[in-house]
Amino acid sequence: MGLPEMKAKCSLLSAVPRTVDSEPAHLSSGLELSTKSDEELVLLCRKKDAAAFEVLVKRHERSIYNQLHQLAPEWNTVPDLCQEVFIRAWHRLPGLRDPRALRSWLNHIATNLFFDELRNARSVCK
Repeated sequence: MGLPEMKAKCSLLSAVPRTVDSEPAHLSSGLELSTKSDEELVLLCRKKDAAAFEVLVKRHERSIYNQLHQLAPEWNTVPDLCQEVFIRAWHRLPGLRDPRALRSWLNHIATNLFFDELRNARSVCK
């Protein structure tokens, strides 16, 4: 699957909150943010900067999608799982101890989500 098809199926940016507690999210310049490191973007995300999170999603969505597709190539829910990874990441970013470990942390969330879904599927089949 090419990147255009993946983006069509995995519209992750819809998962990014636009407001937090009825206050407008901080809107940083996309160009300015695209030059920042993951660590800097995580620190901005902790301040509920949705634009910074959008940059992180764009930067990592392909690798997370590919990881989930490798784990479950026959599942048609991979785009949904991919979106769920980033939803969980947004909510759990304050708990990320080392912002430099973002990529491995996202991979860990994806792997755990896969096994959660596998357990749920097995329990439904019983």
